Amino acid sequence: MNILKAIGLNEFKNWDILRRLLAELIGTFLLITISLSGIHEIKSAVGFALANGLLLASIIAYTGHISGGHVNPAVTLGMFICKYIKLLPALCYVVVQILGAMLGQMVARLIVDKDYKKISRKVPTFSERSEFGLEVLETFLLVSVALSVTDPRRSARGVGSAALAIGLSAAASLCAVTEYKASLNPVGHLATSIYLKSSPNWVYWGGPLLGGLLAGLVYRYILSYGRPANIRVVYKP
Repeated sequence: MNILKAIGLNEFKNWDILRRLLAELIGTFLLITISLSGIHEIKSAVGFALANGLLLASIIAYTGHISGGHVNPAVTLGMFICKYIKLLPALCYVVVQILGAMLGQMVARLIVDKDYKKISRKVPTFSERSEFGLEVLETFLLVSVALSVTDPRRSARGVGSAALAIGLSAAASLCAVTEYKASLNPVGHLATSIYLKSSPNWVYWGGPLLGGLLAGLVYRYILSYGRPANIRVVYKP
């Protein structure tokens, strides 16, 4: 019984988990739909990064009080490592994030001209090793910021808006690596690959997930102020 409680099975006894999963589904759907429908048409790398960051911040502000506004398996992994979320809810979060991304790219196809086949931002080719390393570093920063600004034991001084802090960290990472198409979000890369009818690249799954894992370990064992083991944290925009 204690094992079932530890993995979060008890959280499925009420409707709250359904609300959380629906919030993640809607949030991921909006993130992917809006990004694929318009943001990728922005020619300026800085404009592209800022638009994505502010979009993410807006979605977190919208869904954060219900589900935490993860909308990213790498964030969910980091949250799980730090015990912000239990195992079964975390797995369900990832499932609905993938579903939301798939629905998002389908709707984007309906919105955008049918002849539109490729993202207009042209970037040079990097080696897979370089791209993997950048994905790890960028996602490490994104998830670390998310864990820090939502830490219930941390003083609110200097935090400001958690949603904006997370969104701006994503924008900053994208600005810093304008020479290649950054992912930071495995389901975002999956949806984009399907949308463009291209093959998914393991780099954009493995890199973000490793970055999220490392961020969770570093924050839990080094930077965390400490927390009760069974607390569920949501963003506080």
